[in-house]
Amino acid sequence: MDYVLTLDSHGKSLAAEGLASIYNRSGSSFQDADLRLMAGDINTPTQERPEMMRAMAMSDAMGGQANAPEQMQDFYLYRLPYPVTLKHDETKQLPLVQFDDLPVKMTYRHHFNIWPAMDQQRHQSQPEVQLVFEAPSLDESNSPLPAGQARVFRPDRQGELQFIGAAQLDNLAAGEEAVLSLGRAFDLNISRKQTLFSDGFDSVTVQQEVSITNAGNEGRRVDLSAGFQQEWELKESSHTMQEDGAGQLTWSMHLPAGGTETMRFSVEMKKRINR
Repeated sequence: MDYVLTLDSHGKSLAAEGLASIYNRSGSSFQDADLRLMAGDINTPTQERPEMMRAMAMSDAMGGQANAPEQMQDFYLYRLPYPVTLKHDETKQLPLVQFDDLPVKMTYRHHFNIWPAMDQQRHQSQPEVQLVFEAPSLDESNSPLPAGQARVFRPDRQGELQFIGAAQLDNLAAGEEAVLSLGRAFDLNISRKQTLFSDGFDSVTVQQEVSITNAGNEGRRVDLSAGFQQEWELKESSHTMQEDGAGQLTWSMHLPAGGTETMRFSVEMKKRINR
């Protein structure tokens, strides 16, 4: 599947078209064929798979997208509402999924690891730009979004669509959340350094200072997380932080346009004992 996701000018909603790539490597040609497509991860007999190629053209004008899919076992069957002619060694892209005005949000996320060792470096980075939305119910059914490559576009001030990133979309059931990483934010800069390292008998204490600068003309929220390789305990923090259930510290920082914010926190990490 190839998806074209088009954001509105405010980045609050998107329209999407999903195109199925059809490759005919059978050695035969098909005239006005009744075509059905199965979506899902289906095991097939072991054999050499043909090399996949991307069609350069978009879909032919064939009268609309596929009908709502029918659930078959643990997969979904799509029936195209029009006949398809496919010659040997020909590739076509056919419209399979389409929806409009789907609510979306842009998030900015950054993750880093903290090690029980002295670190004198200043780490510079930029947060990932992530597009987040929930897979819709199509035609009032619980049909999924088949996995595929998604290309994302957004209009500029003149209304011309500009490419802003691409990501792999996994198989999604209706209501599941999709998170597409589009790249890194140009105007958000994160600076991190270790400001304290204390080596104790059975633990070490590390203090980190994290500063974020927003050089853009809009306020942004950045979601951050810190990971650890051993047992740890938060000792103090200038911001509200919480454990996410996966052994990570998570928190958010709100940056006004042109603003900078700095936070500090200390953690105690238990030493690993070799036995």
